[in-house]
Amino acid sequence: MANMKALEKMKRDGIITRGTSSAWAMPVMIAIKIDGKTPRICGDYRLTLNPRLRKRVTTTMEPEDFMKAVHGSTCFSKIELADTYL
Repeated sequence: MANMKALEKMKRDGIITRGTSSAWAMPVMIAIKIDGKTPRICGDYRLTLNPRLRKRVTTTMEPEDFMKAVHGSTCFSKIELADTYL
């Protein structure tokens, strides 16, 4: 029941919408986050998205290199990632 309430809230907030048939549609399931009550929507992208992705190999920038890259910059951006993994 808590899962349904959470899904209704996500629907009201415009986070999720009812979809139609699509080549990009994927199976989903609801898992409970570590707090024991908050639902997390998990998509299985193995059949839909993953085969279409190009494989890229990248490395994470070292903190020292990052600081050199942004040195002297005056404009920065901030994003909130708390609900990135719904």
